[in-house]
Amino acid sequence: MANSTLNAKIESFWKWFVQTEDRILTFFSDEVDADKDALIETINNKILDFGLFSWEIGPDRGRRHYLTISPNGDKTRLEISKLIISKAPRLRNWSFYYAKPSKKWDFVFKIYDDFMMERTIEAFRWNYVLLEYADDTLEIQIEANNISFLDQDYKKTAADLVITNILGEEAKIKDINKITIVEELDDEYSAICAPIRELKEHFEEILAERMEENSRY
Repeated sequence: MANSTLNAKIESFWKWFVQTEDRILTFFSDEVDADKDALIETINNKILDFGLFSWEIGPDRGRRHYLTISPNGDKTRLEISKLIISKAPRLRNWSFYYAKPSKKWDFVFKIYDDFMMERTIEAFRWNYVLLEYADDTLEIQIEANNISFLDQDYKKTAADLVITNILGEEAKIKDINKITIVEELDDEYSAICAPIRELKEHFEEILAERMEENSRY
């Protein structure tokens, strides 16, 4: 997409957003909104006009709301979503994110299985090992023995969701080279694995160590 075309689309999107702000905020009120589906479809179309992005709107801190435009795990689209959000207007009621931020959560989520039945997953029961290689790439191996009812694709979806919630989408895209999910870790990793709740702190320690090393040169 040419820069001029992209910039024009971004300008048009935010102009529409400002004009429609009150209508979008109504989406989250208790009032009955007969045109809610039409609004969702409109937002879908406007976000997809930039490419294979997704979006999420919800309550943020205080009385604010947030809009996240997600690059869906793609590094190239991440640069575009950054550009879109960099052009966002300053609105009293809104926070804007160019990727899914990390969350403070209870490590419990819902996912549909192969038979389209909604299942509750307790990810706090998972363990992980974070492997750091000589080229500075990182691999996360997750031990999850409570999702055997999911096929491999759904397991990957579950792992991606959990890692995104823990680290944030940008970190997952830029810093994590590989995510593997297994029912049981190999013996060589069983002694060094840790509960998944400790992953964020471990990851941030590695990044801090790298920054310290880089500052020496």
